[in-house]
Amino acid sequence: MLPRKPATIAVCCGLILFLISGIASSRSGPFQSHQSIRQVVATFVQEELAGEDIELEVGALDDRLRLSRCDIDLEAFWPPSARRLGRGSVGVRCNDSKPWRMFVRVNIKGYESIAVLKTSKVRGEALLASDITYERRDVTTLRDKFLTRTDAVTGYIFRRSVKAGQVVALRMLKAPHVVKRGEQVQIVADSNGIQVTMKGEAMANGTRGSVIRVRNSSSNRIVEGEVVDKGVVRVRF
Repeated sequence: MLPRKPATIAVCCGLILFLISGIASSRSGPFQSHQSIRQVVATFVQEELAGEDIELEVGALDDRLRLSRCDIDLEAFWPPSARRLGRGSVGVRCNDSKPWRMFVRVNIKGYESIAVLKTSKVRGEALLASDITYERRDVTTLRDKFLTRTDAVTGYIFRRSVKAGQVVALRMLKAPHVVKRGEQVQIVADSNGIQVTMKGEAMANGTRGSVIRVRNSSSNRIVEGEVVDKGVVRVRF
């Protein structure tokens, strides 16, 4: 029996090597590399948001994920109702004979040059052009409507006190009254291309564009008109 022992050992060793080789082969099979999937996502986002100031973070894939290598180019896509900015995901699919689809986590930060206060302001103060500086900020997580220009709101009044360094949001401001109740105003009446100007009295405070009641100083008649400028109300007949 002793002469047959080496042969038995050789067979066993050969079987073990075969099994090990088979396992190694299955683990190094034709899988799609994680790096190639993440690169497809990065290229897709950069092309979709070309021209925008963004910073992209593509999430890592689970090390246990094994997907068959795609015989054609991978295709990336936005999931239904996907957010373009912020935390979300981008889909990647393979449409060859062994199709698959997956989603990759992304974090897309969007940057804009927005208005920031250089000095603190108290409630009731007006916004001046000299109060503003513009800084590149991540606007992805900003909930309030920020301003990229302040031309249209210069002179607006702060609703509350605001500290220097804060982003200027539209909800912080309110339009100033350009007409005040009891104030003498100029009533401009338009009728069929004919314009008549008369004196009147404002019956309420008014911001530019608002509609208020005014009393004609000559006839005491009360009419409604649009505030078009400081001390000027236009009435149409």
